[in-house]
Amino acid sequence: MNNTTRINIKRTEYTVQGILLGVLPLTWQELSIQHPWLTDFWLLVVVSATVGLLLTGCSVFLNTPRLGKLLMFYGMTLSTLVIFFECQNNPLLTLLYALPIISIIYHLTTHKIVPATELTGILQLHRLGGLSFSLLLLTVFSPLFAANWSAFPLIILTGVMLLWGNIIRYTQITSAARNHLQKLLLFILMPVTFLLLANHNTLTLPAALLAAVVLIIVFRKLHTSWQLAELLVQHPARCLMLTFLILCAAGTLLLRTPWAMMQDLPVIDAAFTAVSAACVTGLSTIDIAEDLTFTGRAILLILIQLGGLGIMTLTTLALHMLGKLTLNQEQLMHELAPVQQQDIFYNLRLVVNFTFIVESIGAALLSWGFYSVHHNLPQALELGIFTSVSAFCNAGFFPGSSNLVPYAGESLLLIIIALEIVLGGIAPIVSCSFLRIRSIRRLPFFEKLCLQGTFILLAGSTFLMLLFEWRNSLADLSLPDKLVNGFFQAVTLRTAGFNTVELATVQMPTYLFMLIFMFIGGCPGGTAGGIKVTTLAVLFFILRAAIRKETTVCADQRRIAPGTVIQAPAILTAALLVLFAVIIMLATTQLLPMRELCFEAVSALATVGLSLGITTELDTVGRIIIMAAMFIGRIGPLTLFLLFSERHSNRIPGYPPVNIPLG
Repeated sequence: MNNTTRINIKRTEYTVQGILLGVLPLTWQELSIQHPWLTDFWLLVVVSATVGLLLTGCSVFLNTPRLGKLLMFYGMTLSTLVIFFECQNNPLLTLLYALPIISIIYHLTTHKIVPATELTGILQLHRLGGLSFSLLLLTVFSPLFAANWSAFPLIILTGVMLLWGNIIRYTQITSAARNHLQKLLLFILMPVTFLLLANHNTLTLPAALLAAVVLIIVFRKLHTSWQLAELLVQHPARCLMLTFLILCAAGTLLLRTPWAMMQDLPVIDAAFTAVSAACVTGLSTIDIAEDLTFTGRAILLILIQLGGLGIMTLTTLALHMLGKLTLNQEQLMHELAPVQQQDIFYNLRLVVNFTFIVESIGAALLSWGFYSVHHNLPQALELGIFTSVSAFCNAGFFPGSSNLVPYAGESLLLIIIALEIVLGGIAPIVSCSFLRIRSIRRLPFFEKLCLQGTFILLAGSTFLMLLFEWRNSLADLSLPDKLVNGFFQAVTLRTAGFNTVELATVQMPTYLFMLIFMFIGGCPGGTAGGIKVTTLAVLFFILRAAIRKETTVCADQRRIAPGTVIQAPAILTAALLVLFAVIIMLATTQLLPMRELCFEAVSALATVGLSLGITTELDTVGRIIIMAAMFIGRIGPLTLFLLFSERHSNRIPGYPPVNIPLG
């Protein structure tokens, strides 16, 4: 690790520390809890001790990591003891409490902290930036919760005190206040701020102004060494997350506009629909045909297109902008789209051209098919264009109340939609390589693996669907329609989200294999979600090597790279951990059958969009959980863990190998 990398890591650590310092005062809200054991006085003592331990530990853990971690663990333990009884009766509180605690514990236990030799002005500016950013967010969004938080004034006051303390610390380090006038101005502004805070009716305004001014000053001072765009480009995981956050936020605002809604649409429903569209999932709490206007459906279609195409175009553009990639960036880029760095512009044109050619042909054929059913040209054009884009992007949205169930007998329509789903799911690069070479044996190894894996999974899922549902959900269809619908439903498990049968009626064996195939998903570089076909293939190669007692993982006369061998189990583990957390949160907060909740969780995380009919029955907490699952599934569960990662050396020389007995 070179000196520049160490400096960047320390700057990131101090930024994260500042964000934590801004968040930890929220612990004061525990004073409003009616604790069964503690009186009000002892509750105040315990919560004060908790806040003190957390803030002290967070302040020192970059200089003395062991002491800082120990104090923070003690503080989190006290906080958990105080809030435990309240969490038993308040699912939303449990969710809001568990997420930051898990994040902090993960960061403290997995991140290797090297104590700073000296606190420089640049590092203190990064801490100030993180702290002011947290305080600004807290004040800006305070109208959503401040009225119900009795301890909110104390939270804001603590945040402002921390901010002023760090401002004074910065002036001491850098001697920023060099003359008496600057010192006088500094010490006049501080009491004025606290006097303004004394008025509870205008509490947030001075705090927000102070945080905004400090944040602007920090950015101006750091603009030569810490450009925001440069920081994002240097870390594709954060760039990817921010891109989708902006897309989801913009979609929510657009769907809330008067010309997009038939009637007033609740914010949570607009946000849920926007996240589902941007993450090309297909789950929805509204009827898009009845609740959205034509403009609203057009906005939804644009979100789907940007969400599906954005993954591939963002990857190729990021590769071009980055130039030389770090190990983490290479892993992330290859997970998103397996393109070679020298072929960036070619692959970018290929992705865009192939997407619009397939969607245009599909839209023309589907419009003709829908016209033959409805005999209404405007309706047929809208259905054809919308369904074509939704199918290729594996989104699963359809402007109809019952999805594609009314079209179960229209075999031609279903075959066209299924082909678009497959082409979108296996990635344009793979499809174009096959069309160019026209021989699977001569294809590069990755393209061959994608095509073979896709064929095996489609054949297997089609066979299982027909086997278990022949006399159940497919019983009322003719023989040709049974075959087509069995194949179509198997294809939609590749994270497409369309359905032509009532999924709530499927048998338990069908339910189980649907969970497995949804979790697997499509291919890297495509619009499908899941852990990806190639990940499953590498896991199979690893298992085969273990059975044969081979130390090297090989396939098709090629040796699988060590990084890939490590990454495949990591992707599976990260996905399973996130899925387990989502299921636990849903089971804790929702009074719905576990069978339906598990299906909903897998469908959201794999960005499938299929549902057993409980999406509209979820309360606000449940919808937030599903939104988070869709978002994590779109950016990738492993990407979630890479957000705070930095570059580390591949090997540490001098450490002896150790053999650990496994099961």
